[in-house]
Amino acid sequence: MQAAKAAGIKVIDVHLADVSKPASALIAGQTDGEFNRAMRLGVASALVRAKGKAIDSLVITSNENPPSAGMGATVQSEFAKYCTACKVESINVSIPDWSTKMTGAVTSALVRNPDIKAVFTVYDAQTPFVLPAIKSSHRDAMTYGFGLTPEVAPLMAQPGNLIGTDMGPNDRWMSYTASDQLFRVMAGQPPIEASKAVAPYRLFTPDNVSEFVQPTFGFGDSFIAGFRALWQKAPAS
Repeated sequence: MQAAKAAGIKVIDVHLADVSKPASALIAGQTDGEFNRAMRLGVASALVRAKGKAIDSLVITSNENPPSAGMGATVQSEFAKYCTACKVESINVSIPDWSTKMTGAVTSALVRNPDIKAVFTVYDAQTPFVLPAIKSSHRDAMTYGFGLTPEVAPLMAQPGNLIGTDMGPNDRWMSYTASDQLFRVMAGQPPIEASKAVAPYRLFTPDNVSEFVQPTFGFGDSFIAGFRALWQKAPAS
């Protein structure tokens, strides 16, 4: 990134930083995400499900991906704020190891501590490797994640569901937001402030996951006409 800036090459960073982080000085424009908020709402949902009882939790991170460490820390801080008797355990599994190591690591954690009632997946693509661990260990635990992966979120509608919440953006809306930043930089205009260049997130639960259907996945599509009108009618300078 330093070499690109030194060479006069402008770079757009898409959805790799939480809105709470300052924009990188190496980036000409960027779009942020509400990664940490997804974890905060997941913790809130887990505590509501516990009905006032202290519960332990497990956080699965993949810290080679930029938002992961902050998401794990958010889970820790939220439990420290709202449930001092709740214990939080964290394991880090690299993305290439999800299919080979995650199920075993989660199973071991659940067997070791039967009080774990919430498993936080910083990326819901971890879910297919976590659910078998919960089922095989016969624990009363639910997952709370980020991502809204089209193959994962609908699982909340199935009988015996073990997913409590899944929160994330609409990929198409996110791509329009990124394109808007790109067009501004290409045109020599100032980009939108990174913390405001955020595609909206939505929290899905078993109660509203029926709205997560194609083609809009519960987000609507009015943003398309809005962005196109902005781009086509913007005055040239």
